[in-house]
Amino acid sequence: MSDAPKQASRVLGRALDVIRAAGLVLLTLNVVPGWATRDTPRLVIEVVATGLATLGWVGWMASGSSPELIAGLLESFGVRPPRWAPSRTLLPTRMLQPSLLVLGAAGGVVVGQEPSRAGSAYAFVAVAVAAGALTPRRATSVLVVTEVAVIVSVLLGPGSEVAAVAYGAGLVAAALAGSNRAQALVRLEQSELLLAETQRAASERERGAALEERGRIAREVHDVLAHSLAGLGIQLEAAQLLLASGRHEEAAAHVARAQELAREGASETRQALQALRGESLDLAAVVGDQLARYASDSGAPADVDILLEEPVGTEAAVTVARVTREVLTNARRHAPGAAVSGSLRSDAAGVRLELVDSGPADGRAPGDGSGSGYGLVGIRERAALAGGTVEAGPCGPGWRVCLTLPA
Repeated sequence: MSDAPKQASRVLGRALDVIRAAGLVLLTLNVVPGWATRDTPRLVIEVVATGLATLGWVGWMASGSSPELIAGLLESFGVRPPRWAPSRTLLPTRMLQPSLLVLGAAGGVVVGQEPSRAGSAYAFVAVAVAAGALTPRRATSVLVVTEVAVIVSVLLGPGSEVAAVAYGAGLVAAALAGSNRAQALVRLEQSELLLAETQRAASERERGAALEERGRIAREVHDVLAHSLAGLGIQLEAAQLLLASGRHEEAAAHVARAQELAREGASETRQALQALRGESLDLAAVVGDQLARYASDSGAPADVDILLEEPVGTEAAVTVARVTREVLTNARRHAPGAAVSGSLRSDAAGVRLELVDSGPADGRAPGDGSGSGYGLVGIRERAALAGGTVEAGPCGPGWRVCLTLPA
C-alpha cells in the first residue's frame, strides 16, 4: 500500500477513535442525570450496570475495533504521543467478544431500569458491532445474552411486555444491519482485490505482448540482415580477392551479385516491415520471386505448384516466406545445381509447403541442411511459434522439407 492510502487509513482510524470516545461520554452524560430519581436498590443496579457497560465499551475500543488508540487520540489533538504509547491495540483482539458480552448484558440491565432513556444504545452497539466484527457463532452469543438481559430486565423493571418485544425486535434488526454492513465491506474488499488482480494480470499480459513483439522484431531483423549481410560480405570478399589477382571480369560478376543481394535485402526488409505493421503479404508473389532468383543463381529449374484456396494470414505468410528462403539457401549451399520442386497449398485446414531438391548436380550425397542463418533449427522454431510443424530429411538423392501450419 502506498503512503497516501496508509495515511488516509490512519486518519480515518483516529476519527473513529474520537467518535467512539465521544459517544461513550455522551451516553454517560445522558444516563447519569436519571440516577437522582432512583430509589436505592434501582440506583445501585443502574450504577453497577452503567459501570460495567462503560468497561465493556472501553474494552471494545481497546481490543481490535480501534487501532493505535492512545497515539491516535493524542495526535488528533496535536500532542506528540509518548514512547510508551502502544502502536497496536491496548488489549488482544480475543478480548473483543468478552467485552461485547459485558457491554450487551450490562446495557440490557440499563435498558430495564428506564426503557425510554438513551441507555439502550449500550445494548444496540454491542449487538451491531458483534454482528459486523465477530464470527456468526460468536455474534449470535452476544445477541442472545443481550436479548435475555434486555427482556428480563424490562419485564422485572418498570417496562411492559410490549417494550420487551419491541427491544427484542430492535436488537435483531441491529444485528442484521451490522451483518449486512460486514458483508458489504467483505464484498468491497473482494472487489478491490479482484480489481487489483485484474489490473496486475492485464499488466502482465501487456508486458508479455511487448516481449513477444520484441522477439518477433528481433527474429525479422536477424533473418533479413543476417542473410543479406552475410551474402554481401561473401560476394565482396570474393571480388576483392579476384581484383587482387587481376581477374576483373569475375570480380565484376561478384560485385553485381552483391548489388543484387542488396536489392533483395531491401525487398525483404520492406516485407518484414509490412508484416510488423500487420499488413497482408502477397505470398504467391513472394515465393515466386524467391524461386525465380534461385533458378537464376543456380541455373537449375525451380518449379513449385502454388494453389491458395484460402487467404493466408500475415504471420503464416511470413513463416512460409522465411522457410522457403532458408530451404533454397540450404539447397544452394549443400546441393549446388539441384532442381527444386514442390507445392504450396492453403485451404480450410491450414497452409502446407513442401519443397524437394534433386540433390547435388555432381552426384554427391545430400548434406544435413545446416549452415548459416537459422538452418533447420530456425525453421522448426519459426514453425513452432506459428503453431505448425516441420518434417525434414533425405528424399532419394536430395532433401525434403514439409511445413504445415494450422488455419
